[in-house]
Amino acid sequence: MTRTASGERKALDTYYAAIANYQTQGVTHEQATRLAFSTLLDTRARAQNWTLVLEQRLLNGMRPDGTLHDEFHLPRGYWEAKDTADDLDAEIAAKIARGYPLSNTIFEDTRRARLYQNGRPAFEADLQERSQLTALLQQFFDHTGAQIE
Repeated sequence: MTRTASGERKALDTYYAAIANYQTQGVTHEQATRLAFSTLLDTRARAQNWTLVLEQRLLNGMRPDGTLHDEFHLPRGYWEAKDTADDLDAEIAAKIARGYPLSNTIFEDTRRARLYQNGRPAFEADLQERSQLTALLQQFFDHTGAQIE
């Protein structure tokens, strides 16, 4: 097993342990639960020489929970967390109506995630399924948008 694969497995183990701990304690609000996903994204980003910046205001005034920049400081993706009790579909529709970027964006609520790429849904994952979370992250980090090409 490569060092990268080992590191990703450990990051996933840490994510699932944190989610299990939140569930045991009955914690469902975004300000707490988003830490687990941000830690996972940050670990995966660093392995790719990307940087996760939390709560960075975009030019259009939107402020995703996370913006991921590559080594050239170009934005490569965005992440938006929602409460476990939220209706993820309704929350995504509201964010889209407000102008959130959809070039390469993960919306998640600790149970489900939807990835938008190039303005449309590209992947949906049951986050309780490790293989689906792995596939979501792979597609997110492999994406090359038009501004990069």
